Amino acid sequence: MKKTHHYGLCKWDAEVSILQEDFNSDNQKIDETMAALKAGNYFEKLADVTTTQSCQQLDVDLSEVDLTQYDRLIIHPMIKTDTVHAAFLRLNGRSDMIYSRGDYFATFCTSYDTDMGAGEVELILDNFLLGRNLYAEPDDPRPTVNEMFLAVNPGTVVPANLRQLNFYCSGSRPVLPGTKVRIYGVRA
Repeated sequence: MKKTHHYGLCKWDAEVSILQEDFNSDNQKIDETMAALKAGNYFEKLADVTTTQSCQQLDVDLSEVDLTQYDRLIIHPMIKTDTVHAAFLRLNGRSDMIYSRGDYFATFCTSYDTDMGAGEVELILDNFLLGRNLYAEPDDPRPTVNEMFLAVNPGTVVPANLRQLNFYCSGSRPVLPGTKVRIYGVRA
């Protein structure tokens, strides 16, 4: 019987009968491989939201997700707005729990440059939360990235009580239809 190159799974061959043992063996290999993948660090899509109408704030509900099972969240916001080019993220609707060295970001977890379409947020989930914002410099052909680290005040939001991510634009500008937010979890 012919087998697949990578996992040695049985390949259909009209001249050879597939036996129950072959079928069971293949399923066992698939089951073990999937379990090994799940046990390791891997990306799992937790949310994929696209707006169909304008709003002042886009709330992404994560209340059904057990975030204690993840090391970090990778957030890809693709915020559309009209005249401003910065969007921000709050956790659980709060603006009083973030601290950083810069006053401008003292009440926000991170920002996203809507004009460039650049920005990825990594939220490290531990006993405390640490956010890292990655974005490319405008007009720079090199793939350089600036990083901005912001920490959540200890005890205010932890993985066990993080329920909502709130995206909004500066200057009270609307979040427009077609805005997309994708959130991936990396298993602990």
